[in-house]
Amino acid sequence: MKANLEHYKVFYHVASEGGITAAAAVLFVSQPAVSKAIKHLEDSLECSLFFRGPRGMTLTPEGKVLYQYVARAFKQLSLGEKQVAEMVDMQTGAVRLGSSDMLSRCFTLPFLEAFHEKYPDIHIAVQNGPTPVIEQALEDEQIAIAIVASPVEPRESFMVEAISPIQDIFVAGDKYRFLAEKKQALKDLLTLPIICTEKSTATRQYLDRFFREQQLTLEPSFELGSIDLVPLYTAKNLGIGLATRQGVADQLKSGVLTEIPTDIAIPQRKVCIVTRGDGHLSQAEQSFLAMLQNQDILLAP
Repeated sequence: MKANLEHYKVFYHVASEGGITAAAAVLFVSQPAVSKAIKHLEDSLECSLFFRGPRGMTLTPEGKVLYQYVARAFKQLSLGEKQVAEMVDMQTGAVRLGSSDMLSRCFTLPFLEAFHEKYPDIHIAVQNGPTPVIEQALEDEQIAIAIVASPVEPRESFMVEAISPIQDIFVAGDKYRFLAEKKQALKDLLTLPIICTEKSTATRQYLDRFFREQQLTLEPSFELGSIDLVPLYTAKNLGIGLATRQGVADQLKSGVLTEIPTDIAIPQRKVCIVTRGDGHLSQAEQSFLAMLQNQDILLAP
């Protein structure tokens, strides 16, 4: 005959309350049910756990030893239940997030600000980097949610949801500002010094594919590891920058950079939320994901 967790629970309350009647009241069960559970446990352990007397029940030496371990176990269970309840109530927990460099600033940050204001006790760990690095971090389960720009490398383990448009554009500093006076032919712009991201980035791979479709070749003068560096180099008049309108919104508004219109617009991409298909998200991560999906936050233009 094997004892189960319920038998130990009854034993714990009988020992704590000092008798069957009091334990039955705490457990909301009948006294015979309590007596039966104690007998099952004693039979299973092949020893008496209580001395029965007119003043109630006291632990035998064997019972005292067992109670030390059982009390410790139920204390840990209680602490576990408390922590889980706090996670469900968003009083504790963590969000493991990855975001590409450009999107961290112009897309992800407003959501993080709103989420932190609503749930200040939730720990947020953000990993930034190029899209391929973020996608691999998700594959390796270092993060639970990835926010990247399309195209996303197709993987069986990924679930991809496109939620917001993003537009690649040509931009210029003071030296090349005159180009914004009229639409420029793509082939003419590509004869000028071009500043863009390096070939390992998802943005560059997307742009290379687009220009190939136009029978053109993108041969930049400056290849940068992060798209966030493109507006900095462009503002220094080192060439024409290929950036995203969302990523350089502040520079366009202030006049530091100017958008150059083109005869053929680069097709829009999408901001994508990528998660693993196994659905292994904490309560906090589910809440953050819902905020992203609902688009409740005013985003940068």
